Amino acid sequence: PGSFVFDPFVGTGSVLVAAAARGALCFGTDIDIRVLRGKGGRKIADNFRQYGLPLPELARVDNSEGFRCLREMPIYHAIICDPPYGVRAGARKSGSRRAVVKPIRDDLRADHIPQTQPYHAVDVMADLLSMAARTLLLGGRL
Repeated sequence: PGSFVFDPFVGTGSVLVAAAARGALCFGTDIDIRVLRGKGGRKIADNFRQYGLPLPELARVDNSEGFRCLREMPIYHAIICDPPYGVRAGARKSGSRRAVVKPIRDDLRADHIPQTQPYHAVDVMADLLSMAARTLLLGGRL
């Protein structure tokens, strides 16, 4: 209870539901804003409400960019996740295959979904371990 837990591949939030049920304060990120906002009328928050749990903090983050939006200091008691392995739906990172990328007009930014490209499992794990080394408290768990 009272632990600060982070899931960098939050998806449906099921891993954080288990942590919240044990009293953890939860934070989750995902690259897909549609997952964070909810699809088909279903939202991550619904999973927490169903069990009467406090809602997690959520943010759209591209893990391949070194978790730049996260604090560069030991802050988490645990990092728990089910990273994408590329078997069913491979991991993605921000980026375009085009050599020249056009800027998005200001009036279209609110609903813009950035282009993504494959994020290979080896890179996913390397970035996850690097981030864990910088943000886990001494004695924290990955």
